[in-house]
Amino acid sequence: MEQTGWASTTPYSCIFFCGGPYNYPRIRRSVSFDLEVGYRKAPRHGYFIGFGVPEVAEITGRTPGGTYLYLKSRLLYGSVRWAWYSRNSRFINSIGPALLVSRDAESVGPGIGSSHTQVCPGVQLSSQFRFIDRRTWLLAFKAYFRTGLSATTQTYEKQELTFSPTGSTTRSVQLPGRKLPLTHANIGLQIGLKYR
Repeated sequence: MEQTGWASTTPYSCIFFCGGPYNYPRIRRSVSFDLEVGYRKAPRHGYFIGFGVPEVAEITGRTPGGTYLYLKSRLLYGSVRWAWYSRNSRFINSIGPALLVSRDAESVGPGIGSSHTQVCPGVQLSSQFRFIDRRTWLLAFKAYFRTGLSATTQTYEKQELTFSPTGSTTRSVQLPGRKLPLTHANIGLQIGLKYR
């Protein structure tokens, strides 16, 4: 693994607040957005359609020779779920299939523009409690869990320059594909508009 990339290292320019060794790949995640549309067919059941970009991750890899790879990975999803409502319509649960799309691309360096996309089947479960439920708008506490088959980044090839007393040489190194889990859970507030 250390010969092909995604190595472990301690940063040699570190002076203050040093930690290490750092394990590569390092992944930093951030949440983006979700949008959901619901249709209440009967007093106790209905449907939800959801889509969005729930997660963006920055992945950093490093070879022992000092070559870095910066990837930006986005997870997009779409889901159709069957929902059932409580008697007072404040508590709603839903479950259904989801389609998960994972896309990774180089964000820094000469390889910008190369990308890799995978489509994976999945499932989504969600629950919400509407503590404000007016005629035209709602405010709810929502939790959801989405999972699917794991995706893998593509193999990225980089040119590594090494220096020696006799001169410099260039060699091609490969950073192999890394498995990316497509499981995502979130808890938060939901603001919605209602149309009757």
